[in-house]
Amino acid sequence: VLENIEEGYYEVDIKGNFTFFNDSLSRILGYPQEEMMVLNNRQFTDKENAKKLFKTFNEVYKTGESTKEFNWQIIRKDGTKRFIEVSVSLQKNSSGKPIGFRGIARDITERKQAEEALRESEEKHRVLIETTDTGYLILDAQGRVIDANKEYIRLTGYGALEEILGRGLVEWTAPYDMERNAAEVKRCVEQGYVRNLEIDYINRSGQITSIELNATVLGSGDSARILSLCRDITDRKRAGEALRRSEKNFRHSLDESPLGVRIVTVEGETIYANRAILDIYGFDSVEELRTTPTKNRYTPQSYAEFKIRREKRKGDDGPSEYELSIVRKNGEIRDLQVFRKEVLWDVEEQFQVIYQDITERKRAEEALRESEEKYRNILENMQEGYFELDLAGNYTFANDAECRNIGYPKEELIGMNNRQYQDETNAQKMYQFFRRLFRTGEPVKTVDVEIIRKNGTKNFNEVSASLIRDAEGKPIGFRGISRDITERKRAEEALVKSEEKYRTILENIQEGYFEVDLSGNFTFFNDSLCRIIGYSKEELLGMNNRQYTDKEQSKKLFQAFNKVYNTGEPTEGFDWQFIRKDGTKRYVDESVSLQKDSSGKPMGFRGIVRDATERKQAEEAIKNSELKYRNIFENAMEGIYQSIMEGRFITANNALARMTGYDSPEELIESIKDIGTQLYVHPEDRERFMEIRDAKGFVDGFEVEFYKKDGSKFWVVINSRTVKDEQGKILY
Repeated sequence: VLENIEEGYYEVDIKGNFTFFNDSLSRILGYPQEEMMVLNNRQFTDKENAKKLFKTFNEVYKTGESTKEFNWQIIRKDGTKRFIEVSVSLQKNSSGKPIGFRGIARDITERKQAEEALRESEEKHRVLIETTDTGYLILDAQGRVIDANKEYIRLTGYGALEEILGRGLVEWTAPYDMERNAAEVKRCVEQGYVRNLEIDYINRSGQITSIELNATVLGSGDSARILSLCRDITDRKRAGEALRRSEKNFRHSLDESPLGVRIVTVEGETIYANRAILDIYGFDSVEELRTTPTKNRYTPQSYAEFKIRREKRKGDDGPSEYELSIVRKNGEIRDLQVFRKEVLWDVEEQFQVIYQDITERKRAEEALRESEEKYRNILENMQEGYFELDLAGNYTFANDAECRNIGYPKEELIGMNNRQYQDETNAQKMYQFFRRLFRTGEPVKTVDVEIIRKNGTKNFNEVSASLIRDAEGKPIGFRGISRDITERKRAEEALVKSEEKYRTILENIQEGYFEVDLSGNFTFFNDSLCRIIGYSKEELLGMNNRQYTDKEQSKKLFQAFNKVYNTGEPTEGFDWQFIRKDGTKRYVDESVSLQKDSSGKPMGFRGIVRDATERKQAEEAIKNSELKYRNIFENAMEGIYQSIMEGRFITANNALARMTGYDSPEELIESIKDIGTQLYVHPEDRERFMEIRDAKGFVDGFEVEFYKKDGSKFWVVINSRTVKDEQGKILY
């Protein structure tokens, strides 16, 4: 028995020298039997573990009580360190005098490594669980809460984990779902899992939240645990109910669908067709579709297939999905994918036929089929690395793709060991991978490892492997497949960084979010709304808008909310003024939508609020500024104008019109097509004016003689400057 057990058995004298041991202990410690006989524990442990051993053996010696299990670290002959689990009992002679110790030793290195990996994994997944939008829950065998993440606590309506610990799910399950929920917990314990269970939770304020639950039982008996993942499907259920209630919305979606849709009778008569199907065929109307014979709309082959399908449908055996080729009105042939199913249409059973134009996809598939033959051999031999190793892990064969993955030419790779292109951590990981494969004989699907290529760059490979056996079934090596997953790894790392970035943005959104009941009293809101309105959460909860608006604004709000209530349509971007707690008045920009319960009955409103005070003040300032400068422009005694480079006026004031003898600025602008020839008495003065302006960007005190409308002349002094855009281009 001792020679065939996996555990090591040993006997040592009082000083700790081996007096007897089995082969398993020799294998665990890594020493041959002849060397073991002269070994003391101090020769295969460090000082710390030797001290630990002495303390344990001394306790057994003094008390005479056996110790069941304790862990310590050994140093094998080859220098590798391993963890073993040891039991010790006192060995006595026939007179009862202690003469040594005996015990059992087990190699638990893999278990210790697995425990450490599990600890790291648990920490990682704890972070993920606490930040996911999926509720995470652990129950005991009686259905009581042991642990839950923040999202699940939110779903229950409670504020902290301590409030739900030790309590059963039925306590926050809607009354009508309590019995079913209790039955599902029992069924989960019996069969080991529950999938896609939909139930309603009710919080302390009576709000219903619909969830979808998937649960798996871990362990058995009283120590069993039920791991559950819950998702809030309230919005999904409401959307589904709204869709079923509204045939109008259904028909609208058909009308606007990018896919072609027909509703047909059993006989194939078209009773509805959307715009997309008419566009697919090139028809102008549904009537044109109805009156064009099927034979004329299909290619000969598709028409023959249509007749076969029609016969099969007589026996309720027609396909629900198929492809066909049509002939458009202009003679063009298009390929369509068709989906056919029964629907209720005007309270009668009809058939909905959906058409998707797959012409481009079919052409792509055809091109792919044409190229497949050419590239098949290349793809089969180059997409994945294939390798064979001996039992020591040395390459005996590798294809070109494997050489590319590892980054070495074939002549260098053959005979190499993985330790030559991996660091110590990944080399140990590969050792454990192949050791497990050798020990179990079972193929190992995948393991991700990091490699160091010949050029020094680091890549990630995904490896799967199986044993190679000789004709007698004896293991002689390993074979496997490797894939370069470096880009995927980098993408995963980039995704994690991206998620963290956008999570931070969402958590710090500046807009206020609110929910009010039908009377306009706040039932829920975020911190940003408190900051905008100027009240604390405790003060704002239950407040009505009449408490922080005047009569005019309160009336404006009532009208907006009443319109949303009566039409069911959201309203966006209306401004209103409120009075903060400190008495200051602010403007907000608000969007509102109707909030309904599970039966579709309006129960309140929800919306987004943005502080628009600065914008409103800016708009008012711009308005006042425009009015001010408009008055200056129109009432100035001096002539003011704007002209383009080509010599035409684009604006002019009354004073300039009077100077030039015109009845109005409009007449002046319409009459003068070329300032240089129509206004300037001496056109060369215009050229000199333009040269100065181009050189300096402005003209100051330029005296020139102008014509009036009646041909008389008068002298003017011009002050002018150019106006440019951001790119430096002259505007006027």
